Amino acid sequence: MTIDGMFVLTAIGSIAAALAVIAAWMSVIATQRAAEGQLLLTILKEYSDPEMANALRSLGAWRNDHDAKHAESWKAGRDAKDPLAMVCWFSVKWSAGALR
Repeated sequence: MTIDGMFVLTAIGSIAAALAVIAAWMSVIATQRAAEGQLLLTILKEYSDPEMANALRSLGAWRNDHDAKHAESWKAGRDAKDPLAMVCWFSVKWSAGALR
């Protein structure tokens, strides 16, 4: 085989490798989009449950009734057995499936 023939084979091999990289990259993008879509559907399914909506409303009401450090206030209220804080905590835990 001549040097020109080897150059042509090397060039074809390089082009094929570049095309394989592009195809792999496109496959990664498609897989990422599919995974993101599945995650979005899962989140929408979980948050569309009436129990989760009630839990989020309770937690939002707690946040609106308290200062900017609502997480610390919620924990303190929960530890002090504040009824609204306890309802929020149980609602969130129940909706997440931790208490079922």
